[in-house]
Amino acid sequence: MSRTINSAGLAIIRDYEGFRPKAYQCPAGVWTIGYGTTRYPNGTAVKEGDVCTPDQAEVWLENHLVGVENTIVKAVKVPISDNAFSALCSLVYNIGSGLFLSSTLLKRINEGAPDGLITTHMKAFIFAGGKQLPGLVKRRASEAALWGMK
Repeated sequence: MSRTINSAGLAIIRDYEGFRPKAYQCPAGVWTIGYGTTRYPNGTAVKEGDVCTPDQAEVWLENHLVGVENTIVKAVKVPISDNAFSALCSLVYNIGSGLFLSSTLLKRINEGAPDGLITTHMKAFIFAGGKQLPGLVKRRASEAALWGMK
């Protein structure tokens, strides 16, 4: 079954990632460009000095989301709403598939835990480089709110 992120989920990603045409190091020290791209579609890592156009950034965002969406479709074994799916897309886009797949969050989702417990687990992903970041606190709150929208 194929699913795609909805416009509300895309808005969260675009708002919190922001468009950056020049490569920069994120708080975790990873070279990043566009809308949070750390690896190009060919697998090459972003490096210092890289630049992009808004159109390139959109292509990379869409390419990355295909993998994120597929990860969630395969990993989540219980029915979830389109908003919940899209909230997870934003979260996984930000934290990475590996961390999501090994998370207590995924375990709780698949156990059918109540929304309040799920969103509490979502809100745990607020650290980068060992520091709690206000931007991640806000992003997780936005994702949790989207999860809860029916």
